[in-house]
Amino acid sequence: TPIGATAYASFLGTAMLGLAAWALPAPLSAGIAPPAASPAAWAALAFLGVFGTAVAFVWFYDGVRALGPGRAAVFINLVPVAAVLLGYLLLNESLEWSMLTGGALTVAGVWLINRPGSRRP
Repeated sequence: TPIGATAYASFLGTAMLGLAAWALPAPLSAGIAPPAASPAAWAALAFLGVFGTAVAFVWFYDGVRALGPGRAAVFINLVPVAAVLLGYLLLNESLEWSMLTGGALTVAGVWLINRPGSRRP
């Protein structure tokens, strides 16, 4: 299931990161104290973990189940488009014509691959 696949991937990724962190020298042993995280940083981390990772992976795996892996894989191309739009909406980042043009071409490509009657990969 999408939730099961996301859970296994998250647990495996956490284990690998834990092993890497265990193998690396600790910052505290070198006399370097980690900076204290602000509430805004914790909120951003929670947002990234819940929406940017868990919900996104569940929806993607659900798309794989509904569309098949070939057609669903094309939607990965929308990740940069979503990142630029969210940066503009949430972080007040600039939006250039080249970004809009690239985003429009990307969306058009995804639509062309997945439109009704198209040859399916």
